[in-house]
Amino acid sequence: MNAGNEHTGGEDDVFKSRIRRLIVHSPKRWTPADVENALNAGRPGERRMLRRAVRALINEGTLQYTYRMGCSFLEPSVQGLVRISKGLVLTPPRFNYSLQPGEVVVSLAQGSAFGAGDHASTRLALVGIETALRTAFGWHHREKTRMLDIGTGNGVLMIAAVRLGMTFAVGIDTDPCARFEARENVRINGLEERIRVSEKPADAQCGPFSLVAANLRFPTLVSMAPTIQSLTEKGGGVILSGIREEEIQRLLDRYPSDVFSRLWVGCDQGWCGVLFMKRAQ
Repeated sequence: MNAGNEHTGGEDDVFKSRIRRLIVHSPKRWTPADVENALNAGRPGERRMLRRAVRALINEGTLQYTYRMGCSFLEPSVQGLVRISKGLVLTPPRFNYSLQPGEVVVSLAQGSAFGAGDHASTRLALVGIETALRTAFGWHHREKTRMLDIGTGNGVLMIAAVRLGMTFAVGIDTDPCARFEARENVRINGLEERIRVSEKPADAQCGPFSLVAANLRFPTLVSMAPTIQSLTEKGGGVILSGIREEEIQRLLDRYPSDVFSRLWVGCDQGWCGVLFMKRAQ
């Protein structure tokens, strides 16, 4: 890369993603020099781009500088946001964040139901939802759309789906603590009229749904595959996450290609997510 070249915003975003993954998901502390070395930013243009990306991550609240024993470190901000993609951001309640054009923000209270949304499987499920609602389906042509979130946890998936344009969502969970946290997050986001949290199991829900999401472990996803498929309307989507890389093919085999087309598969830190569309035949 020529040091005199002008770097694009897309290249900056790549550096931001690499820095975020390096620091947020690592148990060690990183100095700025450590980050440059780990990302092989040896040439002047690359170093400038990396430092610009670090500044952006600090300004948006993802990272913070800490000072210990005479050294400066880059660490995840305990009060900051979690950026899922260019257009989807998770923040704590009352977080002072300047919304950019095209962005969707979901506010989450700190709780015990699967963290703050920064686990790889949660991120993959959110990317799948955003892919479905922004690019893969013509949702804006439909008068009313419904989503089912199986194992909703803190409710982040269904809240994001409604924020991204889904008309109504139902989140189900067997854990009463998770249901409490999900309802609280629904309230924080002002979506009580569009989201319902239920203790009823999936096979007791009134389908079909335009979108069905499940961020669960592989054995549960396999056992629930017939129920998930029957609850998905023709032309609708299925988003699955919580799958290890060595399990993904076996899960894909549970969704026959003559009924479901595979639109997206993503992997992150050994976890995978997948987006299917149920054929409209």
